[in-house]
Amino acid sequence: METVYAETTPGRIRVLPEKVANQIAAGEVVERPASIIKELIENSVDAGASHIRVSIRNGGKSTIGVIDDGVGMNRDDSLLCLERHATSKIRGHEDLAAIATMGFRGEAIPSIASVCRMILATSPAGAEAGTEIALEGGKLQQIRDCAPVLGTSITVNSLFYNVPARRKFLKSESVEAGHCHESVLRQALGAPAVGFTFTRDGKRIFDVPSAASGVDGLAGRISALFGEKAMAPLIRVDHSFDGMKVTGFISRPGGGRAARDMQYVYVNGRYMRDKIIIYAVNEAYRSLLPRGIHPYLFLYIEVPPEGVDVNVSPTKSEARFTDNSAVINLVRGGLSLALEERSTTSGNPSVHSAAFFAPSAGPYVPPRRMDLRETVAPLAPYPGAPYSGAGAVDGGVPFVIPGRAEAGHSTPEDIAKEARPLEAGLDIPENARVVGQVFRTFILLEAGERLFLVDQHTAHERINYEALCVRYREGKVDSQELLFPLPLELTAPRADLLRRIMGWLEKLGFSLEEFGSNDFNIRAVPRLIAGADHAAVILDALEKASGMEERSGFDEMLEPVISSMACRASVMAGERLDVREMESLVRRLDQCRLPYTCPHGRPVALSISRDDLYRGFLRK
Repeated sequence: METVYAETTPGRIRVLPEKVANQIAAGEVVERPASIIKELIENSVDAGASHIRVSIRNGGKSTIGVIDDGVGMNRDDSLLCLERHATSKIRGHEDLAAIATMGFRGEAIPSIASVCRMILATSPAGAEAGTEIALEGGKLQQIRDCAPVLGTSITVNSLFYNVPARRKFLKSESVEAGHCHESVLRQALGAPAVGFTFTRDGKRIFDVPSAASGVDGLAGRISALFGEKAMAPLIRVDHSFDGMKVTGFISRPGGGRAARDMQYVYVNGRYMRDKIIIYAVNEAYRSLLPRGIHPYLFLYIEVPPEGVDVNVSPTKSEARFTDNSAVINLVRGGLSLALEERSTTSGNPSVHSAAFFAPSAGPYVPPRRMDLRETVAPLAPYPGAPYSGAGAVDGGVPFVIPGRAEAGHSTPEDIAKEARPLEAGLDIPENARVVGQVFRTFILLEAGERLFLVDQHTAHERINYEALCVRYREGKVDSQELLFPLPLELTAPRADLLRRIMGWLEKLGFSLEEFGSNDFNIRAVPRLIAGADHAAVILDALEKASGMEERSGFDEMLEPVISSMACRASVMAGERLDVREMESLVRRLDQCRLPYTCPHGRPVALSISRDDLYRGFLRK
């Protein structure tokens, strides 16, 4: 069908009326009541407020009030702030290259005013009188003097009263109130130095005072908002790299949730949902959480203003970094160091979690499936370090069942209520005593006032995984020649793929040769998997590589391949072990850098306290 273009005639292009332009801008900035709260709080923070009070009625659909004690405005500025692109935060285009404030577009107030009935009251410090302005649908209705106020007060009534098509898309009162709660929560976490009060329908939800600066202040703010127990499953992050810094708290290995609702990430104080940062977080937790489970995050990233562009979207929820690789290294490195800081008394140094880049771990002979009773030097935490058991068992994380996450706002205390009394992420103490084997799958240990159940397969997987990574990094992956070459028949596409990654497999201890268009011989295999299904390991590697792009690096493909090798070389569930084999496995597990999960993220050990057992038997 031929496209017919309208003939260009004079007068066809027009400038939109200001009211229409403001409503279009409102459509970008004001999605729901929570969006208004975000914009107004950001303005209050930029105004130097020390305390911000937020109140809503009917989920914010009827009334939203934001009051701050910031610098306030005189009459001229209060009128000017109602104009589009009127701002005190930037002067020229050069300021856009290094934005240091929360808001800067000058669109929030006029956009919000265009879709509601608004009252603005403000005065600068020391003024004899304040200014009160009433607007309806963005039109000035009244301006008058009022009693001086300390800062600025903005009240939004009848949201979307003049845009019924937008109002009908709002959800129920409880849903919108939940979004408003979350919006205030995000801002309160992003500005610990500012006190926050949030009130819903006359009921005070929380009232938190200003906190001290730094990580300690953040810990206090988290506890104030989520409860005293909120910090229990968290570990501290504090890392600098290339002029940038990441601080905050994250969940321990093995602890997480089936939703991302407990992830709060801030860049220069601004809440962000950034793909680059989420990628770096996933890399740090890559072998520590099962698929579909996400860690708790309270992360604060400081980047030079010229190194990040927040002027990407009207809501300023996305960022564009000048150097993505540096940001990834900052976040991944900081989280990895924190995750590997074992709660021990043995003095383990912090090392990078990607074992390919970790410091040398010293000579190590990995346990093999049929040799668990051999006396083998354990993996030392660093070169020359003596063997030392793990330290305290405090601070484990609740074992949360995947898929239990519910919609809406939740807290670590809510999650703990859902969880079983089993805990993951605990170090097994040095004095742990092997009691026996359960279901030919779990090793039962007793230590002090706790019982530990160790999954023999996942434990052996972690041991073999770290051993292979160390051997690869040192260039010492031992190979074993096969007595008879093992033939491998492939399809043409798989054969082409094997040719591409053959050099990579050789670095892991395989030796392969072609004999025919799509046929290969396996002549040598890594000694660690000498008793495994060698062809299956190669096929696993091809499966992993087939889902990766041509430009994928060796390390990116290596990790899942090593995971597969470690799995196939490990003792399986259902295999009977004697006490010496179990003791050897537990001892070697203790010397792993990350003994909490298998390479696929499943927990290695679960623990239950004596008190929980007593309660279960009604003895307490």
